[in-house]
Amino acid sequence: MKPSHYESKIDPLTYMKANMSQANYEGFLIGNVIKYVTRYPKKNGLEDLKKAADYLNKAIEMHEKDTKIDAGWMRTTFERADKQFEGEKL
Repeated sequence: MKPSHYESKIDPLTYMKANMSQANYEGFLIGNVIKYVTRYPKKNGLEDLKKAADYLNKAIEMHEKDTKIDAGWMRTTFERADKQFEGEKL
């Protein structure tokens, strides 16, 4: 799923993956999963769910290719968010 406005010589995701640490790139991917999943009911519906799935699949591919990735930071981040937003409806 690549809109025409992304048809440049350098794909932004390829550039980011090459120039960011694995942890930062994975954080970017998961951040986009969260963004699209939380906004889908109010904005673009199925299109946003497909975008979330695309970013999630990229994160999964990272784990399948490199078993050295430590997702502990992600777990900690979600635990902190759970405490921060406890009782709130997102």
